[in-house]
Amino acid sequence: KMQQSHFVFALFVGLIASFSSISNADEWTDPNKKPNNITLGTQLFGQEIDLSKPSLVNFWATWCAPCIKEIPDLQEAARALTPEIQVLLVNVGESEKQIRFFADSKPELELTNGTAVLQGFEFSALPDWGMRGLPTSYLIDDGKVLKQAEGILEWADSGVQQTIRQHLGLASP
Repeated sequence: KMQQSHFVFALFVGLIASFSSISNADEWTDPNKKPNNITLGTQLFGQEIDLSKPSLVNFWATWCAPCIKEIPDLQEAARALTPEIQVLLVNVGESEKQIRFFADSKPELELTNGTAVLQGFEFSALPDWGMRGLPTSYLIDDGKVLKQAEGILEWADSGVQQTIRQHLGLASP
Protein backbone atom coordinates (compact mmCIF):
# COMPACT_ATOMS: atom_id res chain seq x y z
CA LYS A 1 0.00 0.00 0.00
CA MET A 2 2.85 2.37 0.79
CA GLN A 3 4.42 1.85 -2.65
CA GLN A 4 1.07 2.37 -4.33
CA SER A 5 0.48 5.68 -2.55
CA HIS A 6 4.00 6.84 -3.50
CA PHE A 7 3.29 5.91 -7.12
CA VAL A 8 -0.01 7.83 -7.12
CA PHE A 9 1.71 10.85 -5.55
CA ALA A 10 4.56 10.71 -8.11
CA LEU A 11 2.04 10.44 -10.94
CA PHE A 12 0.10 13.43 -9.60
CA VAL A 13 3.29 15.52 -9.25
CA GLY A 14 4.29 14.52 -12.79
CA LEU A 15 0.96 15.65 -14.20
CA ILE A 16 1.19 18.98 -12.40
CA ALA A 17 4.76 19.47 -13.59
CA SER A 18 3.82 18.68 -17.18
CA PHE A 19 1.20 21.42 -17.20
CA SER A 20 3.32 23.93 -15.34
CA SER A 21 6.18 23.72 -17.81
CA ILE A 22 6.54 26.54 -20.28
CA SER A 23 5.52 25.73 -23.81
CA ASN A 24 6.55 27.61 -26.91
CA ALA A 25 4.84 28.97 -29.99
CA ASP A 26 5.13 25.63 -31.79
CA GLU A 27 3.00 23.93 -29.14
CA TRP A 28 -0.31 24.79 -30.86
CA THR A 29 -1.96 21.57 -32.01
CA ASP A 30 -5.27 20.52 -33.45
CA PRO A 31 -7.77 20.29 -30.59
CA ASN A 32 -8.08 16.99 -28.73
CA LYS A 33 -11.82 17.41 -29.17
CA LYS A 34 -14.10 20.16 -30.43
CA PRO A 35 -17.17 20.96 -28.35
CA ASN A 36 -20.51 20.77 -30.16
CA ASN A 37 -21.64 23.96 -28.49
CA ILE A 38 -19.18 26.63 -27.36
CA THR A 39 -20.45 27.86 -24.01
CA LEU A 40 -17.90 29.72 -21.91
CA GLY A 41 -20.01 31.23 -19.15
CA THR A 42 -20.86 34.84 -18.45
CA GLN A 43 -18.48 37.77 -18.46
CA LEU A 44 -17.65 39.58 -15.26
CA PHE A 45 -16.50 43.19 -14.87
CA GLY A 46 -18.64 44.39 -17.81
CA GLN A 47 -16.41 43.34 -20.70
CA GLU A 48 -18.06 42.57 -24.04
CA ILE A 49 -17.39 39.26 -25.78
CA ASP A 50 -18.20 38.06 -29.28
CA LEU A 51 -17.37 34.44 -30.15
CA SER A 52 -17.61 35.16 -33.88
CA LYS A 53 -14.51 37.35 -33.42
CA PRO A 54 -10.97 35.86 -33.45
CA SER A 55 -10.31 34.85 -29.83
CA LEU A 56 -7.59 33.51 -27.58
CA VAL A 57 -9.45 31.58 -24.85
CA ASN A 58 -7.49 30.60 -21.74
CA PHE A 59 -9.02 28.25 -19.15
CA TRP A 60 -7.77 28.93 -15.61
CA ALA A 61 -8.62 28.75 -11.90
CA THR A 62 -7.61 30.82 -8.87
CA TRP A 63 -6.07 27.72 -7.19
CA CYS A 64 -3.92 26.88 -10.25
CA ALA A 65 -0.38 28.24 -9.72
CA PRO A 66 0.68 27.93 -13.39
CA CYS A 67 -2.54 29.73 -14.39
CA ILE A 68 -1.79 32.63 -12.04
CA LYS A 69 1.81 32.78 -13.23
CA GLU A 70 0.77 33.41 -16.83
CA ILE A 71 -1.92 36.05 -16.21
CA PRO A 72 0.49 39.05 -16.47
CA ASP A 73 1.78 37.75 -19.83
CA LEU A 74 -1.81 37.17 -21.00
CA GLN A 75 -2.59 40.79 -20.10
CA GLU A 76 0.41 41.94 -22.13
CA ALA A 77 -0.68 39.76 -25.06
CA ALA A 78 -4.19 41.20 -24.83
CA ARG A 79 -2.81 44.73 -25.13
CA ALA A 80 -0.70 43.68 -28.15
CA LEU A 81 -3.44 41.67 -29.91
CA THR A 82 -6.43 43.95 -29.32
CA PRO A 83 -8.57 45.02 -31.16
CA GLU A 84 -8.13 42.25 -33.78
CA ILE A 85 -8.17 39.41 -31.24
CA GLN A 86 -10.06 39.26 -27.95
CA VAL A 87 -8.44 37.49 -25.01
CA LEU A 88 -10.87 35.61 -22.77
CA LEU A 89 -9.94 34.19 -19.36
CA VAL A 90 -12.48 31.45 -18.63
CA ASN A 91 -12.52 30.47 -14.98
CA VAL A 92 -13.26 26.79 -14.37
CA GLY A 93 -15.54 25.75 -11.55
CA GLU A 94 -15.42 28.78 -9.25
CA SER A 95 -18.15 31.16 -8.16
CA GLU A 96 -18.37 34.82 -9.08
CA LYS A 97 -17.69 35.64 -5.42
CA GLN A 98 -14.45 33.60 -5.43
CA ILE A 99 -13.23 35.22 -8.66
CA ARG A 100 -14.05 38.74 -7.49
CA PHE A 101 -12.31 38.10 -4.14
CA PHE A 102 -9.26 36.81 -6.02
CA ALA A 103 -9.24 39.84 -8.37
CA ASP A 104 -9.58 42.24 -5.42
CA SER A 105 -6.82 40.51 -3.45
CA LYS A 106 -4.41 40.50 -6.42
CA PRO A 107 -4.79 43.93 -8.07
CA GLU A 108 -1.29 43.60 -9.54
CA LEU A 109 -2.69 40.96 -11.94
CA GLU A 110 -4.99 43.58 -13.49
CA LEU A 111 -7.59 40.95 -14.35
CA THR A 112 -9.84 43.56 -15.96
CA ASN A 113 -7.15 45.30 -18.03
CA GLY A 114 -7.38 44.04 -21.61
CA THR A 115 -8.86 40.60 -21.03
CA ALA A 116 -12.45 39.55 -20.45
CA VAL A 117 -12.99 37.31 -17.42
CA LEU A 118 -15.75 34.73 -17.65
CA GLN A 119 -17.40 32.71 -14.89
CA GLY A 120 -19.75 29.74 -14.93
CA PHE A 121 -17.74 27.15 -16.89
CA GLU A 122 -17.99 23.90 -14.92
CA PHE A 123 -15.56 21.00 -14.51
CA SER A 124 -18.21 18.70 -16.01
CA ALA A 125 -17.69 20.48 -19.38
CA LEU A 126 -13.93 19.70 -19.56
CA PRO A 127 -14.44 16.38 -21.43
CA ASP A 128 -16.47 18.21 -24.12
CA TRP A 129 -13.28 20.13 -24.92
CA GLY A 130 -10.87 17.19 -24.48
CA MET A 131 -9.09 19.19 -21.78
CA ARG A 132 -6.62 17.28 -19.61
CA GLY A 133 -5.62 20.03 -17.19
CA LEU A 134 -5.18 23.73 -16.55
CA PRO A 135 -4.08 26.02 -18.00
CA THR A 136 -5.25 25.10 -21.48
CA SER A 137 -5.81 27.63 -24.25
CA TYR A 138 -7.70 27.62 -27.54
CA LEU A 139 -7.86 29.76 -30.64
CA ILE A 140 -11.44 30.28 -31.79
CA ASP A 141 -12.77 32.14 -34.81
CA ASP A 142 -16.27 32.42 -36.19
CA GLY A 143 -17.52 30.11 -33.43
CA LYS A 144 -15.08 27.33 -34.38
CA VAL A 145 -12.23 25.89 -32.30
CA LEU A 146 -9.07 25.98 -34.45
CA LYS A 147 -6.06 25.22 -32.23
CA GLN A 148 -5.22 24.14 -28.69
CA ALA A 149 -2.20 24.61 -26.42
CA GLU A 150 -1.71 22.91 -23.06
CA GLY A 151 0.36 24.47 -20.30
CA ILE A 152 1.96 27.88 -20.00
CA LEU A 153 3.00 29.81 -23.08
CA GLU A 154 5.19 32.92 -23.23
CA TRP A 155 2.21 35.11 -24.16
CA ALA A 156 4.22 38.35 -24.01
CA ASP A 157 6.67 37.04 -26.63
CA SER A 158 6.13 38.64 -30.04
CA GLY A 159 6.82 35.28 -31.75
CA VAL A 160 4.00 33.61 -29.82
CA GLN A 161 1.70 36.52 -30.69
CA GLN A 162 2.68 36.27 -34.36
CA THR A 163 1.91 32.52 -34.34
CA ILE A 164 -1.51 33.28 -32.82
CA ARG A 165 -2.19 35.80 -35.60
CA GLN A 166 -1.12 33.28 -38.24
CA HIS A 167 -3.34 30.51 -36.85
CA LEU A 168 -6.25 32.95 -36.86
CA GLY A 169 -5.49 34.06 -40.44
CA LEU A 170 -4.57 37.62 -39.50
CA ALA A 171 -1.77 39.77 -40.85
CA SER A 172 1.13 41.05 -38.77
CA PRO A 173 0.56 44.43 -37.14
